[in-house]
Amino acid sequence: MKLTLRTLLAYLDDRLSPGNARELGQKLATSPFATELADRIKSVVRRRRLASESAEHKTIDGNLIAEYLDDQLTPELVALIEKEILSSDHSLAEVAATHQILGLLSDPVEISADLKTRLHKLDPSVVKEATDDGAAASTVQPAKAGEWTPLQKQNESQKRSPMLLLAVMVLGWLGLLATDSNLFRSDDDRTVATNVPADGNEPALAQFDDGADPPQVAAPETQPAAGDAAVAQTDATPRNAAQPTSPQPTTVPNGGAAATNAEPGRTPTPAGADMAATTQPATNPAAVPATDSTAPDKPMEPAPAADSSTATGDASVASAADGAPVATPTPPAAPVARFELIDNNGMVALREPKQAAWAWASSLGISPTGSWSKPLSETFATIAEPFTARVVAPNSGWSAQLLGPAVFQAVTEPAAALRVVEGRLLLRRSAKEGAADFRLVTGRRALNVSIPDEGDVVGLEVTILPASNLTVEPDAEESTPLFPTENNRVIRIAAADGDVQVSVDGNDTPITIPRGSEWIWNTTSDVVTAGAVTVNSAIPAWLFAARNPPIEMQATLIAETVAAYPKSESVTGAAMALTTNKNPQIADYGVRQLTLLRSVNDLITVMLQTNDDPTRQSAIVGLHQLVQQRPADMQRIRDALAMRLPEMELDNAMTMLQGMSRSDGQDPRTSEFLVSMLEHNRAALRAMAIFNLERLTGERRGFFVSDDTGRRDAAVRRWKRDLAKNDGRLIPASAE
Repeated sequence: MKLTLRTLLAYLDDRLSPGNARELGQKLATSPFATELADRIKSVVRRRRLASESAEHKTIDGNLIAEYLDDQLTPELVALIEKEILSSDHSLAEVAATHQILGLLSDPVEISADLKTRLHKLDPSVVKEATDDGAAASTVQPAKAGEWTPLQKQNESQKRSPMLLLAVMVLGWLGLLATDSNLFRSDDDRTVATNVPADGNEPALAQFDDGADPPQVAAPETQPAAGDAAVAQTDATPRNAAQPTSPQPTTVPNGGAAATNAEPGRTPTPAGADMAATTQPATNPAAVPATDSTAPDKPMEPAPAADSSTATGDASVASAADGAPVATPTPPAAPVARFELIDNNGMVALREPKQAAWAWASSLGISPTGSWSKPLSETFATIAEPFTARVVAPNSGWSAQLLGPAVFQAVTEPAAALRVVEGRLLLRRSAKEGAADFRLVTGRRALNVSIPDEGDVVGLEVTILPASNLTVEPDAEESTPLFPTENNRVIRIAAADGDVQVSVDGNDTPITIPRGSEWIWNTTSDVVTAGAVTVNSAIPAWLFAARNPPIEMQATLIAETVAAYPKSESVTGAAMALTTNKNPQIADYGVRQLTLLRSVNDLITVMLQTNDDPTRQSAIVGLHQLVQQRPADMQRIRDALAMRLPEMELDNAMTMLQGMSRSDGQDPRTSEFLVSMLEHNRAALRAMAIFNLERLTGERRGFFVSDDTGRRDAAVRRWKRDLAKNDGRLIPASAE
């Protein structure tokens, strides 16, 4: 009997004859893949919350699944359906559960006589009649075959009840509108009503002579806002002469001042605002505005300003040298944060916050020069290798070319900035004149990088450091974000064309990076000290390669990779499809994007199921990178592996994915363990073992995972001879 997915489901549900079951059991025992698949089927059927975890996977049509289980499809369609089923835990659980339910329904079910009687009594054709003397007498009258007794007609009062309730609700709503005194009043009426005293009398306007001091007003409990402070006049300037008809401030019993628009250019107080916020403390009487209706009719002269900058809001009160109050303009407001996204290849992916799924940024339909501030600031974005994308902040004067792989997010307040989780950037000016300071937010730190001149390039690289403690806390995975935003990082800034100024938040002294050098800062140290900073007198090679157009071979590979991406699929689905490409470089790009998206389940699927050694090795490198960054990521990987591997292999796999240190290579037991894992019958565990051996020694000794058994055994013997020469150690104890 042939071992297929359908026959395996029949074997697990005990639907085969004893002979076929015995034959299939023998084949199952000799096939590691079939054994793994059987364990996977059992686990996905019992797993909770599988639907929410598999939101990104597409659903197979139910009719196709039914025809597949009923063996009504062609062999070509069967192969396609089984490929889709095996690529998704959600689809595999659905098919396995459906097969199990259909198997149960095929068994004959015996119904007892008592149960039949109870079912007949629940027949809706039962008619109940009441006797004339009030006694309840029910008669069971079974309906004739093919007939149905309709339900009793509703009374007219029952039909009218919902309409009456709706009418009462509408009348109540209209009554509330009619009794609302503020509904049909203008903003000016509401402001005047707010400032009327409790006794109902209109307050008198406050008028003072030029030499008289204004009345002392009780100081409020909190300082007034700078934007609401009154503008005081100097002695040489007539008060309000240009607008004699403008309203004057009104003193109200609660110590507030009425809103006024007497001064030109002043923003009036909004209706409904806190009027007490416009009152200055008693210790600063000059802050209380004064008007005099007898002042000469002379145009108002502007008060002298401390500098040539123009105030954008209300002026704050300051003291001049002669003691007279002068108006000090506030500094100009920061430019509005605006972002533009230039993605020529359409490879930028955005994380949807609500669905917790990835989507292509090109699907939003926003033009490159349109406003990308909202989509880029609400969630994280990624650009995969080998593609690039450019983020431009036109109001801030800079542009950033992001080189894949990179994870970033736009920050709009207090100024335009980028939060970079990891990746490389090329910073350039987008404005010919003015300041062009790029603000970088990463980890727990923020810094500003000045871009020297137009045409100059500044290189910036952000690398995530491994976590110092990988202890898993209870329920940590539920509250942990997808990306390690709190990890320490290594920040590298290269001044390629001119001196670069860097100012780090929390450090008063700016840092100058000379032209042609690289500044390296490990953010483990909160303070930028000499021990935390390294300066190289050379520019990194990636910066030279990135600022120049790609060579012909690289451009061809990028075009082939773009063509290989099935953009109709989801982002993770497209990356998974890329991992099966015959070109090993393109397949490697697909695995790297899964690592960038932190798609743990897909990485484990590639590692366990692919037959291509470089693709499997790339998946192991990605899992090793993720498992070292956070305890929550390590727990996610362990939980996913627990669904695929037997318990005895799980601990060995996690040990090798975490990686071995140099001290482990000098330990005889660890050395013997790694060499023994080269003989394992599972290719993924053999690949993990050679991955660690090559990291520790730099050698493979001719071992390749997909070689035949004879070649693998010969390579293992070479590893064992090396252990014997070094007293059972991979790294000799005498080695430094």
